[in-house]
Amino acid sequence: MAVSKIKYNNKEIILIEYPHNSSREEILSIAKTSSDLIRSFPLDSVYTLTVFGDFNFDNETRNEFMHYLNGNKIYVKACAAVGINGLKKIIYNSILLLTQRKIKICSTVEEAKRYLDSIN
Repeated sequence: MAVSKIKYNNKEIILIEYPHNSSREEILSIAKTSSDLIRSFPLDSVYTLTVFGDFNFDNETRNEFMHYLNGNKIYVKACAAVGINGLKKIIYNSILLLTQRKIKICSTVEEAKRYLDSIN
């Protein structure tokens, strides 16, 4: 499932997974689904873990993705991301700069879970 709720040491985390070779439509569908879920929680209460597969991230997709990130900002207490490397890291860092989001980039899902668990 692309968007799900998981528990890690009794902390609820929204897990967002973008599969390898996702199309633009799939990426934006997952972003919308995750945004709808995130925005159903109280402000400043959500922990998110996003796992990115290998896919193309063009400017139009980046702009729409940024729109969702901006809207989610007030609901998210902490977030971590896995699978950010190469050109995707450059694009992702520009998104973070423009949205003024603080997202911890981790090497593994386990590292990301531990990071989120450390945030109170």
